[in-house]
Amino acid sequence: MLSLMYEIIPSDEVKQEVSFDWNFEPIGSNWFIRRVDSNTLRIKITTYQDIDNKSIGTPNIELDANCDLNLFLAELINVLELLLKKCGIVGYKSTWYHYDFPISGYLKLKYYYLHRKEFPEEKIKEDGYIEYSKSNLDEELAMLIDITRLT
Repeated sequence: MLSLMYEIIPSDEVKQEVSFDWNFEPIGSNWFIRRVDSNTLRIKITTYQDIDNKSIGTPNIELDANCDLNLFLAELINVLELLLKKCGIVGYKSTWYHYDFPISGYLKLKYYYLHRKEFPEEKIKEDGYIEYSKSNLDEELAMLIDITRLT
């Protein structure tokens, strides 16, 4: 989702559309998401009888519709928070085939959703030439702690 968000990522990383497979073994779906304009996404979800061999069976289009970007972000953030609350960060990795939870992506999306701007970072120079980005760890932790308050 981040790669569609030209508001918060560098322009050379922006994509107009993304596609990914969601595996249910052997059934699965392909999600195709395209940024139509500043407020709209086009989402197409196609389910396959065998996600690893899409030529088997007849694909079924589950959804092919426009969606409000902010509504989609709200739902995505909600699901990510439910997953974190259910599994935890370490448990998420153990559950989801050893993939780390995308913490920085979640924080960037949530901050954008709440404030309509990019997560604040500052460029720091050390010893006059070593440059790095610094974000506010207290703010990041506060956003993560807030998840534990969900009912």
